[in-house]
Amino acid sequence: MSFSRSVTACRMNFQELQNISDLLDKSYELAEEKQRQAQAAAKKIAPKPVPAPSTESKPKPKSNAIWEDETEIMQADSVITDSRMVPSYEMVYNQSISAAEMYGGFEMLTSATEDCQAVDYIVSMPGEDPSTLDIDVTATHLSVMSRRYRLVLPLAHPVVESGTKARWDKGREAVVITVVKA
Repeated sequence: MSFSRSVTACRMNFQELQNISDLLDKSYELAEEKQRQAQAAAKKIAPKPVPAPSTESKPKPKSNAIWEDETEIMQADSVITDSRMVPSYEMVYNQSISAAEMYGGFEMLTSATEDCQAVDYIVSMPGEDPSTLDIDVTATHLSVMSRRYRLVLPLAHPVVESGTKARWDKGREAVVITVVKA
């Protein structure tokens, strides 16, 4: 008895191999460019060093000026003037990944916040009644207020205000606010 074995050879000419090589090079270039963009975006939202206070005297404002400088404008609505506690909070980034992205990376998504579709803000408010919460979301800010707590946060990315959802988590005594990235 004899067994025969069939072998199928895959033959490609040089041009076909070159085309495949070019496709792979382009996908790596796109991934590297996306990574550079993500790093540049992260640098924009990174904390900046606070300059030392100046010892020079400031010029007096014009007679029709309302505020001396912009810091007073910011302090007018600042947490400094509010006696309520600032609650602790967590940010959880949500990203929807398809099977094709998981196994092939075809959409070139990264784990950077730039590629997330939504962010959950989990604001811990122990002892608070959820019916007394006042939640306000604009395209660039989130504020959560109650009788005891006040939290005002700038958002890392612009959001769709109408896509915001909030729910109370009894186990954590926290409000979970989901904002959708614009």
